[in-house]
Amino acid sequence: MGPSTKADTRSIGRDWATPIIWFGPALVLLLAVTLYPTALVLWLSLSHTRFYDVTGWAGLGNYTAVLTSSAFWDLTFNSLVYVTGSLAIVLPVGLLCALALQTMKRGASSFRAVLLLPWTLSMAVVGCFWLWLLNPSYGPISYAMKSVGLTPGLMLGDPGIALLLLIVVTAWWSFPYVMVMMSAALQSIPGELYEALDIDGGGFWSRLRHVVCLMSMLRSAAPRWP
Repeated sequence: MGPSTKADTRSIGRDWATPIIWFGPALVLLLAVTLYPTALVLWLSLSHTRFYDVTGWAGLGNYTAVLTSSAFWDLTFNSLVYVTGSLAIVLPVGLLCALALQTMKRGASSFRAVLLLPWTLSMAVVGCFWLWLLNPSYGPISYAMKSVGLTPGLMLGDPGIALLLLIVVTAWWSFPYVMVMMSAALQSIPGELYEALDIDGGGFWSRLRHVVCLMSMLRSAAPRWP
């Protein structure tokens, strides 16, 4: 083996070693925080446990017990209602706010800052804030309802309206994110279309119907180039 062959071999070895040195620690850390917990949870799901102690092998018995439980399907139904209801409020409200901000001539920046305020709050702050608002004893909402002769009830403690209130709170907290995404999409629409619509005397609903909806349909129907 000549000197050039040995040099080529050492070069190939260094080429293989460089990515391992750079990415090896990150890969080990990623596997440690993802693969190991996933394998542990899977193993625990196939075992009988008592608090943190494994007491025996269960096989698929835990999955069978869960899938045949009425409580599991009730929770699944409530979760689907919660997600569907939240999206049904968040998406149109976010779109309408984005359109309103785009059509405003003055004060758009101030209104945008006010509308973005809920999104800047953490979930803990939002929870405490709405727990205070919906408190049946001293909350402002219950006080206002009592002032007009209505009975507030238990609010979040009432099984009949608790899910609805949670949907409303979630929509209030998350609609600014949809508004920002919708605003970014609306800004990609050519301004000439809005100018032509204004010349023809179109208003807010005309923008929504003839520009936004039409452009959305055209883009969804456009071929996806690789």
